[in-house]
Amino acid sequence: MFSRRKKDCYYLESALISTKTEFLHEAQASSSRYKLATQYAQDKVILDIGCGAGYGSYKLIRAGAKKVYGVDILANSIEYCLNHHRHPGLFFKQGDITHLDFDDNSFDQICAFEVIEHTKDYQKAVNELRRVLKPGGLLIISIPNKAIYSPDTKKPFHPFHHHEWFLDDFKKILGDFRIQKILGQYFRGSERLLYSKWSPKRFVRILYANLPSILKKIIYHGYLKIYFYLYQKGLYHPKEIKPSDVYFSEDLSKTGAFVVICQKLSKGS
Repeated sequence: MFSRRKKDCYYLESALISTKTEFLHEAQASSSRYKLATQYAQDKVILDIGCGAGYGSYKLIRAGAKKVYGVDILANSIEYCLNHHRHPGLFFKQGDITHLDFDDNSFDQICAFEVIEHTKDYQKAVNELRRVLKPGGLLIISIPNKAIYSPDTKKPFHPFHHHEWFLDDFKKILGDFRIQKILGQYFRGSERLLYSKWSPKRFVRILYANLPSILKKIIYHGYLKIYFYLYQKGLYHPKEIKPSDVYFSEDLSKTGAFVVICQKLSKGS
């Protein structure tokens, strides 16, 4: 059985290695989202939900935020954050996105990067984010693009995703917000294309997506263990990805991930 403890270790291990290695794909993708969020952070009280290893929360407070609250469901992640990121305006606590321990209208800005797809009750999560966001406040949220990530299958490709969406479907979920901007995230030189109808990769992704959940998790966890072992032993050298390789565009046709910047409507709006 893939226990909660093993699941915790998987997420924490991934977060720590991504934090320590600047060229890993996911680390640069995440870092670039936080860099985008820092443009709006000055003097703001910010919630960083799904903060992981906390480097994004730390980046936000260093960018001039008034206060940043990093929240993650995993106790191990919060323990790591408390031990490695310290600032008078930076706070970390364990919490669940569907039951946030904050008063209504607490935050000027919320960052929710690659979090909502991990939540079974996604609408309750979005409602909670709206509840704790001040009127006029910004929600900056990212999700994988289902058209790229899980083409032609109802089940998500990622073993820890409960849901994945096409953009039009996700915009409906954000119906109580005013969407200001939608950006696609790209890696320079490796812009993705939709898989063709007869692409072998497309069939592999469909096959894997439809495996029983526990089997997907076992395969994925085994893959990560091998990947990290080879990397740590110097037997595998990922292609270096620099911060300048990651960029955002309003062209959404080929993106692997969407970043949506939206605003909570004031009363009467």
